[in-house]
Amino acid sequence: MLDSINILSGWSGDAVYYGSTSVNYGRLYYLDPTGSWTRTHHATTPGQYMSSSILAIALGDGTASTVGMLTRGYVRLDLNTGIGTAGSVNSFSTGSIVYVSGSVVGGLMSTVKPNIATNVVRVIGYCTPYNQLLKFDPASYFAVV
Repeated sequence: MLDSINILSGWSGDAVYYGSTSVNYGRLYYLDPTGSWTRTHHATTPGQYMSSSILAIALGDGTASTVGMLTRGYVRLDLNTGIGTAGSVNSFSTGSIVYVSGSVVGGLMSTVKPNIATNVVRVIGYCTPYNQLLKFDPASYFAVV
């Protein structure tokens, strides 16, 4: 499967092309009840939607219906925009579990599990041994700290 990743686009997997939301490359979104893509956030509000909804990573900057939203697969991320806390890189090591970030900045992912009371904890993938390549496979379950 890794051989099929498009070098130019940096992703391979299942993508959807719907929604009029403006999205940013590498950020994590959930599909809210209105059908809009909203940046994920760790708090239980709006976490009640994020915890049980479709999660996706924006595949470009622009409208979701044009750039696409990766719902499962592999994606190469700039660690300063996708995985980190408020844009800073944390540990991207092979096999590390990746979670919806506990940062107050929406749409981030982290290898650090949120640990503040009322935070939603949801596994969204794993770090691979390939440079900045995330295996994106969001769990259908979640926990609240």
